[in-house]
Amino acid sequence: MATDASVRYGLQISQFSEATKAKLRAGLPKEASVNNPVDLIGDAQADRYELALHALDDESVDCGLVLLTPQAMVDLRKVAETIATVGPKSGKTILTSILGLTDITPAVEVLESNNIPHYTFPESAVRALAAMYEYRRWVDRPRTQVKHFDVDIGKAQEIISTAKRAGLTNLPQDDALRILSTYGLPVIKTETASSKTEAVEAAKRIGYPVAMKIVSPDVVHKIDVGGVKLDLNSDRDISEAYDEILRNVKARVLNPRIEGVLLQEFVTGGTETIIGIHRDPKFGPLLMFGLGGIYVEAYRDVSFRLAPIRELSADNMISQIRGSKILQGFRGQPPADTKAIAECIERLSQLSIELPDVAELDVNPLVAFQNGCRALDARIIVTD
Repeated sequence: MATDASVRYGLQISQFSEATKAKLRAGLPKEASVNNPVDLIGDAQADRYELALHALDDESVDCGLVLLTPQAMVDLRKVAETIATVGPKSGKTILTSILGLTDITPAVEVLESNNIPHYTFPESAVRALAAMYEYRRWVDRPRTQVKHFDVDIGKAQEIISTAKRAGLTNLPQDDALRILSTYGLPVIKTETASSKTEAVEAAKRIGYPVAMKIVSPDVVHKIDVGGVKLDLNSDRDISEAYDEILRNVKARVLNPRIEGVLLQEFVTGGTETIIGIHRDPKFGPLLMFGLGGIYVEAYRDVSFRLAPIRELSADNMISQIRGSKILQGFRGQPPADTKAIAECIERLSQLSIELPDVAELDVNPLVAFQNGCRALDARIIVTD
């Protein structure tokens, strides 16, 4: 139970040196296990516990947990006195758990009077050790600063002001991407077009292949209404995709306001992530990071921090999600450039502080490659 809990809470069961195992083997019955966790056998008296406690001196051991299931022949008080005497000499943290009820009180009193923590269940003791470790790690964490980037804040404010004067709260995607660009986020080449002819010319300027997306204030999830076409490689592809997107949207959305289409360079490969901002009325801007794409709402594998954040916090946001192993390189896939992702989060943090009119912002997907990352899509909602 204690070993399973250790694994569950992220602790490692130490591996004893051969010298430590030899000492244990010399003083314990041959039936005993000298590998960690050490099994002293049920009839163990204080002398065996004393011997086992010396394993704390092993360089691979950082702390110890003594478990005892009371047997009729065991002198619990004597064992407790031995733990209280021998354990602290190692200078390492030691916790205990005696799994019993009415007959363990004298032993527990000895432990607690000597400042040896006792827990009713081994899982509780392991959870406490894990919390102590996390606190120690937090205390010893590297000291980093909040980065400040040179950005075109005036241009970003102008885009927002223009949208608000037009009565918009949900910014057009091209405006959202332009704001990201002013803050140095790596936005892919993007142009808008209000006709088929303009779409063809925009695609030529961007360079084939391109992706095409509907631009409409009435469409939030473009894929759901057939408003996205990918990997378009010719003028003919552009013309056909333009007609098809408009047919799909008109068929699935009631009286949609269609402003045109968005043309973007078509990007393949990489790992899709999502970064975002939500402005809480009490706590202020809240930053979010997770695995992105169309499954973000299904995975719900995200991390959060209050802005502004330091460099280390950005790194921790990436490493603490369950899917972080995918970013490290999974089953032969190249690792993602997590430093580039972290910088995007830091730039978004600065944006959230300097642009208080931004109530919500999503960059989904932010595609991470082995070298760098690219912002493909963005959504920004501003205050009224």
